[in-house]
Amino acid sequence: MNEKGYTLYIVEGDLVRKYNTEEFQKREITIGSANTDILVESNTISKVHLRINLRNDKLYFADTDSREGSFMYNNTEFQQLESMKFYKKEGQDTVIRLGNSVLVIIADNKGESEYLKANIEKGVTIGRNRENDIVLNHLGISQRHAEILPAEKGNIDMLYVYGNKRTFVNGHEVENEQVLRNCDYIQILNFTMIYFNSFIIYKKVFDGANVELHNITKRSSFGKKLLDDVSLRIDSNDFTAVVGGKNAGKSDLINVIKGLESGIKKGDVYFNGLDLLSNIDMLKEVIGYVPKESILFDSLTLKQCMRYALKLKDYDEVQDKEFDRHIDSVLDMLGIIEYSNMQARELEEDVRKRADIALELLGNPSLLILDEPSLHLDDETERGLLYLLRDIARQTSKTMIISTEKIKRLELFDKIVFMGTGGKICFCGTLDEAKMFFDTESVTEIFHMIKEKSDYWSEQYRNYFTFNVTPREKHKSKLKPRVHKRKQFGMYLKRNFEVFFRENAWKIVLMVMLPALFGGGAYFIPSDKIQLTYLLMAVSGIFMGLFSSISDISRERVIYKRESMGNLKIPVYLLAKYVPQVIYAVIQALIMTAVLSVTTGFSGMKKTIMPDVFLEVATVILVLTIISVSAGLFASTLVKKPSQSFLAFIITAVCETAVLWIMQILKANFYILLAVIFITVILNFISLKNLSKSDE
Repeated sequence: MNEKGYTLYIVEGDLVRKYNTEEFQKREITIGSANTDILVESNTISKVHLRINLRNDKLYFADTDSREGSFMYNNTEFQQLESMKFYKKEGQDTVIRLGNSVLVIIADNKGESEYLKANIEKGVTIGRNRENDIVLNHLGISQRHAEILPAEKGNIDMLYVYGNKRTFVNGHEVENEQVLRNCDYIQILNFTMIYFNSFIIYKKVFDGANVELHNITKRSSFGKKLLDDVSLRIDSNDFTAVVGGKNAGKSDLINVIKGLESGIKKGDVYFNGLDLLSNIDMLKEVIGYVPKESILFDSLTLKQCMRYALKLKDYDEVQDKEFDRHIDSVLDMLGIIEYSNMQARELEEDVRKRADIALELLGNPSLLILDEPSLHLDDETERGLLYLLRDIARQTSKTMIISTEKIKRLELFDKIVFMGTGGKICFCGTLDEAKMFFDTESVTEIFHMIKEKSDYWSEQYRNYFTFNVTPREKHKSKLKPRVHKRKQFGMYLKRNFEVFFRENAWKIVLMVMLPALFGGGAYFIPSDKIQLTYLLMAVSGIFMGLFSSISDISRERVIYKRESMGNLKIPVYLLAKYVPQVIYAVIQALIMTAVLSVTTGFSGMKKTIMPDVFLEVATVILVLTIISVSAGLFASTLVKKPSQSFLAFIITAVCETAVLWIMQILKANFYILLAVIFITVILNFISLKNLSKSDE
């Protein structure tokens, strides 16, 4: 693939002609009906209709005062170009209409994309199934996703959308059907098509993302400025590095691009021309994120982790065999298919990092964000990983953004974003442009210059690099996240049980031993000291509930945050956590009650709400344990590291004991205990929701 220059597609009649700008070996290329570099046959096109200039590897174009005018597509409509004014090609592929008879498409040569055509004379079917006329190879697209039917007896052409509705025409979401007009722009996920003169002009591969930030200012909850009026553009298929030291706002910038809106006080974010924050439920499906920490479950095999990650995306009409083929192809692309049956804990650091990346590539995102992917890797391994990522970005037409504090190998990147102290953007462009801007050949010196004078270089960047903000019409998608709640619940529940039994064989033994030991301890309590028996029940309920739940969420905190970027439903996730815990609590309550019946004979205990003392004691122990499970899960959401779980255990146990003691003094009844459970469940939900949005 030749990455130099640009590719020009000329669409006229039923022909699509392709040219590489390098072929002309000149700085100016003309398009028109006579005496031009590229000739068109339409008699409505001026002799010299469009001029294209190539300067410093940048492309500019201008209408040459043509009769019919030139029109550029701008996210939702074609806008007429001012005569004799040169426009710079930026962002996605540029689509220009010459009058009403010719399309000119200007594409970068970074990806493998190619424009093809389909005649709708007999109708065109679109979908994932290979029998469709236009095959879009992405699991998020239905087998038969859409169909375009031709006009009959003077009627208009129609686009029909089936099943899952992720289809836009000129930036507007299609509900069920859409009338097509000439030059309408169709977008399904990140596949792009143009309806033109009874043809569909389309790209045969998934396209990378174009991301724009317009004057983003972000503050912390305490008012500290985290991002300071940041504007930048990352083009389709760019391999981009975001570099900067501590307090430079790299993580905050990444969170904005991920669609986490918390703290944004000013500015707009656009993803392929669509307002990101208004359409995040749809766009999150094509945004992947790999955090610093591993997102694999240690006790599961690599392939099991992949299978759960893929199935939790709720792709419709996808069979297990198709999942497995897709998983194998991604693992093979990362060079780690031989490790597919190894447990994640057995993987070496570089293999594990590749596995984390593979996990995100499963969803075939058009934008992949990686936070410090070379952390803990030696120089040679880091070099190999970066080359691999760049090759994947090229081969699969993906936009990749890599956040890093390292400044080695920046020559591998298409674009570099230098961030300065206080969340200021000091430069965005190629490495050669950066060296010219800072007037030095040393990247290390650039880094030090920014660190010492962030305010100065931020101001210089704003003065010398104008960021042309194109007015955008904002449309909020009506699309709801695609979630089959029962299916998602079943998958989370199955994973929770599998992880628990693989990681916690010793906990299963203790699950039986603890209630037996606590119940046996009642044998040594005098029969007239019934309050001590009740105290033992309370302490055992607290201990057993906290013991099984205190680290349940904290140990998968990173995985939860990653999955919350997708279609994760918090109530489903929380319920899938409670079900196993409640089952354990029931078993423990029954065991302890059975042992108490042997050791004490329930001497002095009275039934109040149950017909039988055995059921009464079992229910009280069960409720106390579930209260502790709820408190443990809540504490687990607050703990940032599993190593802090023991301290959380002590603090939570003390707090819960104090609450029960106060309830005893106030003579609270059984129903107050149920209310406490309800309150802690609500606290769990709120804390999980906040955790999913936190800018950690």
